[in-house]
Amino acid sequence: EPLKSSSGLSEASSLSRMVAGGIKSQFHTCLCCGAARRKLPADWVVTTDCQAMCESCWSGVACGTCGHHDPKGRQSSGRWQCRACRHRQIHRKQEPGEVLEALHRAIIHDENGEAVLKSPTSDVIEEVPTHCGINANGTDDEAAAEEEDDDVAPLPISKSFLATRASTGPGHTVLVLDTSGSMRNRDVKCSDDANEMVTRLEAATVCAGQFVKGHAHSRPQEIFSLLSFGEEAEIFAQGVDAEGIQTALGKVPVRGANGTCYRAALEASAKLLARFGIAGHVIFLSDGRPADVKVALQTFQSMFLATGQAACLHGIGFGASVQSFAPLQQLACLSGGSFLLAGCSVRALTEAFSSVSSTITRTSSGTGEVDVSGTVQCNRSLRPADFEEPELSAFGRRGTLRFRATRSAFRYDGTTFSEERWPAEEVIRRIRPHMRGGMRLVYGFRDLKAVAQEDGWMVAKCSRYLDAVLNSRTMVECHAKSTAIARYFAARFNERARGAGSAGTSKGSLPSIFFVPCFLYEAEHTADEDGRGAPDLPQGEASIFAGERYLPGAFLKYNSNNGFVCDRNICHTDAVQAFMHFTFEATRGALLVADLQGVARSKEVLLTDPQVLTTNREYGPGDLGAAGMRACLAAHTCGGACRRLGLRPIGTSLLRRLASGTPRLGPTDSLRNSRRPSNVSADSPDGCRWELLSDRGPGGMSDWDRVSERNLNEYALSEGGHRSVSASSWTDLLDM
Repeated sequence: EPLKSSSGLSEASSLSRMVAGGIKSQFHTCLCCGAARRKLPADWVVTTDCQAMCESCWSGVACGTCGHHDPKGRQSSGRWQCRACRHRQIHRKQEPGEVLEALHRAIIHDENGEAVLKSPTSDVIEEVPTHCGINANGTDDEAAAEEEDDDVAPLPISKSFLATRASTGPGHTVLVLDTSGSMRNRDVKCSDDANEMVTRLEAATVCAGQFVKGHAHSRPQEIFSLLSFGEEAEIFAQGVDAEGIQTALGKVPVRGANGTCYRAALEASAKLLARFGIAGHVIFLSDGRPADVKVALQTFQSMFLATGQAACLHGIGFGASVQSFAPLQQLACLSGGSFLLAGCSVRALTEAFSSVSSTITRTSSGTGEVDVSGTVQCNRSLRPADFEEPELSAFGRRGTLRFRATRSAFRYDGTTFSEERWPAEEVIRRIRPHMRGGMRLVYGFRDLKAVAQEDGWMVAKCSRYLDAVLNSRTMVECHAKSTAIARYFAARFNERARGAGSAGTSKGSLPSIFFVPCFLYEAEHTADEDGRGAPDLPQGEASIFAGERYLPGAFLKYNSNNGFVCDRNICHTDAVQAFMHFTFEATRGALLVADLQGVARSKEVLLTDPQVLTTNREYGPGDLGAAGMRACLAAHTCGGACRRLGLRPIGTSLLRRLASGTPRLGPTDSLRNSRRPSNVSADSPDGCRWELLSDRGPGGMSDWDRVSERNLNEYALSEGGHRSVSASSWTDLLDM
């Protein structure tokens, strides 16, 4: 009921009189039913935002959470919310797991932007070019004939901890093991079947020993160092071989003690690397958040980043909660290394060590990625960056920039882009970044008009370089449009995956793929004395940048834009690699969405920062053109997800056409429309080429159909030479 004032009038009536401001002839209209009164009735209610409601309509308005009739509440997300519930929602201290789940759900519920843009300012600003010269009627008989004659290469069998190519150069691997008191917990499962438990420290030492044994097999000249840390660091071995490190692991204390501090371990690791002067890698295993996050970050910047230390730090989080490992994930990202969440089982920890071993071997031997830029890289001026601790969500007066900026969003419908624009509003950005990628710095960011405070956080992504071209609107548009294209095809992929799941398979349904929406921000300009505009930002700060929702969790790098593909044991990698293949086939070779990274959930994959590749190189410096497309497709191995989606395997003739810059796809690129080759069994589902292997022996293979584990990536983009390969595989027996 409306509260009565001392004069007998309702507070609503008094408030309405103040709002009227002395205007005698004013009609009051009910917000719900539209009833109008010249004089505000005493039984009507005026809400906080000066909207009036009649008595009958107000009786049906109640808080969607507690049912309270509060005239000072407000409408939120389509329902009424009283002051008390809103206050609890904003200020309630959430558990870390609840925060992560809420931030993820906000991205998932967006459904890749499938809701139609309703803003009247939306307009079509650009059309996507014709699909790279592909015949719209699909009558490329020559390409079709070539595709039918393709052979499909068998899948190279990989072994745990063993790389496909041994590096001849020496390297230095520093093992850093957490021996704090929490490592005494006996909560690690020895196997999936048995209930036997061991301590975290016991599991870490055993798995580290297995890692050293396998890693030394692939890199015989590798030297190893070992140190442990709690509050202080202790060195057990320096520059020894695999046998020496096995002996040193036996000297690590069985029982952990004291707290967890990273500083001493980082200092000791840097000194060990500097002593031997060999490019190395640090494998940093810990089971929790350190007590010295700020000091550890300062130490890392001064001893690794500022000195140009040629070393990557690879983090392994030994536990189930990713929130505890944000500092370790930050250090791994800043150094260009990898981070893996190992869980609490020996199997998961073994897989994490295996993945790190593969990454070290691949980066050290120069395999995995191919230089496809075709241009000479010039020395660019880096933007100065002093990193701050991760997950800082404070936006007060200190450490922030406040300015007004316009916001734009792009939507792709399969042929054209539409842009939605919003007027300039105040936004807040942290001065110091907390993360960086290959091309951009990541800052904490807030725009309450785009993402309400209770709905999550945002990040701003600015160029790492000071070059005007890399900070232009055109360049940021490339990032935003790449995301718009990825979101469009992710929605199509999810529809097709649901259809494949409804058909019934023994492997279960494929995960859904979602991309974080990307906004383009441009700082408002203020006219100076000469009449020219200048942004309201300090000198050197980016005035045009991208803004996204904050995506928490353990980031996984699934593939790159030039041929890198992650290990097969990474969660949902089969589906994510199939999405890249799907985008190429869905556009008939016009484009390919690659450089996929993000967070894996049980039934979803949340991705960010995709890169679109086209033959015309239309989407920024990361668009490596036909050469990049060829590198990605040559490294792609079709798995169970590709089979279930009915995707056609990548043939050698297509790789040849990509090498010449003309990825023209013929009418047989659909599995269901292609004729069945003579060596495919009639019992094969849909007549696909899943088990198609060449009938010719090794001596009869052509240069384009020869498989060589040694030169698989070396020749992925070979323009000449005597031998090339087809890297696609439809013999993934493990997924059948």
